[in-house]
Amino acid sequence: MMPSEIHTELRGRSWSIEILPFSFKEYLLARNVDIKDKNIMYGAGKTLLKNHFSEYMKWGGFPEAALLKTDFEKTKLIKEYMSAMYFRDLVERYNITNISWRILQTRSSRYFP
Repeated sequence: MMPSEIHTELRGRSWSIEILPFSFKEYLLARNVDIKDKNIMYGAGKTLLKNHFSEYMKWGGFPEAALLKTDFEKTKLIKEYMSAMYFRDLVERYNITNISWRILQTRSSRYFP
């Protein structure tokens, strides 16, 4: 069995757990930001809060992405999510046969270089 076939062969033999995206408050808690600190909204911590919000909006509230350190890791993870969504949830579920994987990769690379 080729390494590229392992994913296909093993699919369906896993235990799925639904995980919802973080709210911004949950995101801050995961990033170890003290949300009870008043200075974070009105003081010197306001810039830090804006930076966290920018990251949250850029990568979404995906729990795993929130815990990754580098943009490279986050990009790879989001591309894997996109691949799973397109192929498992859309293409396979609705039996779409005229879709090109290269088109999807090109379009997703616009948002996640």
